[in-house]
Amino acid sequence: MSDVSFLRQCAEKIATGEVWSDETPVFLQCVTYSGHSPFILPDELKRITFSQKLPEVMEDYITMANFTDYAIGILSIPLKSRGGMRIQ
Repeated sequence: MSDVSFLRQCAEKIATGEVWSDETPVFLQCVTYSGHSPFILPDELKRITFSQKLPEVMEDYITMANFTDYAIGILSIPLKSRGGMRIQ
């Protein structure tokens, strides 16, 4: 499962109140694994491209970090909409 798919599912559970109610504080930790070596993302999931001057391993790492950052953005939407949430 990709980070985007996983964190989108987590976001849906947050938005529907399935994870926790408004009256209860919660510590939420979502662990993803795509940011671990090897950093190979299928071409159809890549969101950025680079010049051929960048070493392949660096390109793969930055591409994966960009993908994971995008997925975290998806997760942050329902958290921010809850009001008063502080995301660090």
